[in-house]
Amino acid sequence: MDDAQQLKNIPDNSVDVFLCIESAFHYPDKQKFIKEMRRVLKPSGTFLIADLLASSRKKRYFLERWKKKMNFHHWTKEEYLQAFKEQGLKLTYDENITKPVIDGYTDFGSWVPQNKFKYYTGYLWYKLFVLIQVKVNIYLLKKRRHYYVFAGKIG
Repeated sequence: MDDAQQLKNIPDNSVDVFLCIESAFHYPDKQKFIKEMRRVLKPSGTFLIADLLASSRKKRYFLERWKKKMNFHHWTKEEYLQAFKEQGLKLTYDENITKPVIDGYTDFGSWVPQNKFKYYTGYLWYKLFVLIQVKVNIYLLKKRRHYYVFAGKIG
């Protein structure tokens, strides 16, 4: 098993398509991740990364402590673009999909049917947990994060 920042079991120039969806914000060293992605991609290979990005580099003491504890390492769009450029990767597509992701939360109340719980109180606690999670995620997406998709190739 490999680490996305050290793909030691994957040979150079051996991957046609490299996908990374909703995990890169957990990588402490995204420079290594991008470098490894570039190394394993075939010259004709393509990549797609969907990630949560920071809207700015503004530091907030409490939030930074929490992010470190949760192993969150958000980059800005500019940091991604710079890393792609440094590794000789050419973007063929990038899109901010924050709005559709927020819209996807619209029907969150029906995600877990009540009949999946043995006790009604367990169902209520779960619904409260989901409500809080959804509200926090929507707040962060509106105020402090962006959800981006990047696709590209070597070149």
